[in-house]
Amino acid sequence: MKALYTFLIFALTFTTLQAQIDVGIGYNFSLPQQAMGFNIQRAHGASIQANYALPNTRWRVGLEMGGAIYGASEERRAYDFSDGSSIEADVHVTNNICNFAFNGSYDLATEGAIIPYLQPKVGLSLFHSDLTIEDPNSDECELLEDEELLVDHTFYLGIGAGVRIDLQTAFNKMSTGRYFLDVALSYLRGGNVRYMNADKSTPQGGGAPQQDQEILTTKVVNQQNKLEHDYHVGWIYNTPLRMAEVRVGLLMRF
Repeated sequence: MKALYTFLIFALTFTTLQAQIDVGIGYNFSLPQQAMGFNIQRAHGASIQANYALPNTRWRVGLEMGGAIYGASEERRAYDFSDGSSIEADVHVTNNICNFAFNGSYDLATEGAIIPYLQPKVGLSLFHSDLTIEDPNSDECELLEDEELLVDHTFYLGIGAGVRIDLQTAFNKMSTGRYFLDVALSYLRGGNVRYMNADKSTPQGGGAPQQDQEILTTKVVNQQNKLEHDYHVGWIYNTPLRMAEVRVGLLMRF
């Protein structure tokens, strides 16, 4: 929530300035690369951004924030306890990425309906995984377990390019230079980060975990007798952040 408040304050501050401001929202598609691409799936999410045009230059500076899900699983499992009792419960695991970045965009053209641009950026990438296990004996959807399994982060540098397309070219009733389709491709390169994959029953390559892998387990507690059961959630990996990202969104200029 703090990051969201920071972004809103940033955007509101921009709109008070006597300058050209872009505010946008979009769809993000993230494709992990190299070792990270082998361990986790592609991610789908959304992002918001605000950019300020520096006077008398082709540069825009801004802030962007996005979130995506790269893996979610749901299954019904039976748990056997040491006293001979057993329960069945629905297990939900979600794996998420949140990115926060400062960027700079350099317009390669100053006029026309289509403006290509280059966009370097620097940011923070946060990976977190959550587990919830629903109590099958509760009519009020109480949880046997609600746990934050893993949280880690790394800083990254990014380089990308994109185009802003004036929507007035397709919708004549729109004002020129007010609404834009924004399409961009970026490549992110960061430090090592720990993240989880719940979809694999065996570690990379099979057999024992490799150097960059570890087993992730949690304990399920039977609320009736307080006995515990170990639950294998998935595998944790530790590799450098390598990510290709495509953004397709709408911009409004003030």
